[in-house]
Amino acid sequence: MTYKPPSDPDKAAKKLAAIEARIQKKNDKKKAKEEKKAKKNSGKKDGIKKKNILKKPSMPSLKKKVSPDGAKKESKKDKPNDGEPKGLKKIDLFGKDAKAKNAVLEEEKAQLEQKTSTLEQKTSALERQLGSMSMKSQQAKQMIQQAMMVL
Repeated sequence: MTYKPPSDPDKAAKKLAAIEARIQKKNDKKKAKEEKKAKKNSGKKDGIKKKNILKKPSMPSLKKKVSPDGAKKESKKDKPNDGEPKGLKKIDLFGKDAKAKNAVLEEEKAQLEQKTSTLEQKTSALERQLGSMSMKSQQAKQMIQQAMMVL
């Protein structure tokens, strides 16, 4: 596609001004960067050099462990429960604890199933009683109606 200038000369002038402003802004940024670089490197040219300090590799075992608030951190070796905070226990999913917990859960499940079955039996008995009571009330109504007709 080729560039088509706008038919209105005012619009063309505005577009051209906007483009020139963007280019000028880019050039200003580049100049500022170069000046900053030159200023940074100017000290080296004057004979002032930064000392190259060799950093020794830090050994993690020798470092002091300090938290952000300034208190010393406890190492995992110092803590009970394999480094877990006090009050929390590790859950052994495949060990003795898990098997014992599973057994307890199975017992609770069996008890709940037994309770549900007894409740179901009680509800069915109550439903039967309700049905018989409704039959009796209907029979009583019929007898009353017959007695009224006789009178």
